[in-house]
Amino acid sequence: LLERTADSLLEILPEEKALTSVRQALVALQKLELGYLKPGLSLMVLSGGEIQRLKLARVLMKPRGRPTLFLFDEPTIGLHPVEIKGLILAWQRLIEHGHTLVVVEHHPGVVLNADYLIDLGPEGGEEGGRVMIQGWLPDILRSRNRSSVTLRYLRRYARHVRRAFRKAGVASNVYGDG
Repeated sequence: LLERTADSLLEILPEEKALTSVRQALVALQKLELGYLKPGLSLMVLSGGEIQRLKLARVLMKPRGRPTLFLFDEPTIGLHPVEIKGLILAWQRLIEHGHTLVVVEHHPGVVLNADYLIDLGPEGGEEGGRVMIQGWLPDILRSRNRSSVTLRYLRRYARHVRRAFRKAGVASNVYGDG
């Protein structure tokens, strides 16, 4: 059984009460696009993003507890767009449960799903660290700020996504996942 994936284990596990917690764990892995993992796999071979999502799966399995602050540092590095979408959906569940998330991220699709944005810059390292723009995302996107390179890029990205989906005749949110 340890050589099977979480996806394949869900297919063969009977719906018995004694296995409810096992099934919940496997479903949590699937929701975070980790159904390809094998229970016997060493954590040493997983990427940082996979480990972050494993921790997130554990949190999502627990009953609602006290509101918690979660910090995610570049969680989308190396992820496929489908995996990013699963991660965003998981974050939305955390928020619905009363938790707060701080996400340090450069992926524009993730940034455009934020409620509140703080752009630090204008560069990295010693040339960075100053607040270039901050506020609620809709307000920022409408602002006339010209100093934020990130904001200019986000606007271009959002226009590109909207244009591509209009051309395809498909409704889209800013992330572009329908």
